[in-house]
Amino acid sequence: MSSLWADMASLLSKRPEEIEAEAASAWVFSELSAVDHAVGEYVRGYGVASPDELIDLIRDGRVKGHPAWEDSIDWSNLLGYRNKVLKGITLLRDAARDHSK
Repeated sequence: MSSLWADMASLLSKRPEEIEAEAASAWVFSELSAVDHAVGEYVRGYGVASPDELIDLIRDGRVKGHPAWEDSIDWSNLLGYRNKVLKGITLLRDAARDHSK
């Protein structure tokens, strides 16, 4: 455990594990918010709900390939990253359960 968590815990009269868990939780939800905002920009910009639908627009010639093709890749990567961050919620929940025992 780093001294940062211990120092913060002492300052706030909490256990270091509580501070660390709260910080991790705040980061996860902040990260989800940023990813969801970026995904929302693609949804609004192209008027479709998924990267696959954007690819269909490109193939049908309704949207120019550049930069839409790159955007579809970025969008897909964002969704993959979002799923990983969501798994972090499970890790946090499990850690909270372990600390409450």
